[in-house]
Amino acid sequence: MTRLCEVELVRDVARILLLSEHDEILLLAGSDPTQPAKGHWWFTPGGGLEESESFHEAATRELFEETGFQGQVFGEPLWERVASFEFMGQLYRQRELFFTLRTTRFEPVPKLLTEVEQQSFLRFKWWSHSELTSTTEIVYPVDLADRFDQVLNHDGLTTTLLPEQRIN
Repeated sequence: MTRLCEVELVRDVARILLLSEHDEILLLAGSDPTQPAKGHWWFTPGGGLEESESFHEAATRELFEETGFQGQVFGEPLWERVASFEFMGQLYRQRELFFTLRTTRFEPVPKLLTEVEQQSFLRFKWWSHSELTSTTEIVYPVDLADRFDQVLNHDGLTTTLLPEQRIN
């Protein structure tokens, strides 16, 4: 796979840790269609901020676009991290803020996916803590299972800075 660009695209991203009434977290399975040998991985809903958009506005918009869920994201993020990775030939370095939100479990139905998302999103799954702890599948953030109690107990007032992650 040849990289389209050797320069990292630096961006801000809002992510949502969406929890059901059964303490399950909603994750999306995705893959890089340009690198099928990498297989798939699981990650939280969310995406890049649009021009003049706040993190809260981006989180609310992305959650609706990717899952069909209409809810307002508010409060301080639980986590902030920097993640670096390659996707579809582009190098990314993104500052990610992770917000928590509770809801009644629902069946996600994407409402407005970009062409890239249509090519790379595979499916959704509500994950319990025990499933995250025992899975052999790739989940991002990589320490989500270890930090699950933080997700369940976030007070909406404090943010933890996570170590930078290089995602392969």
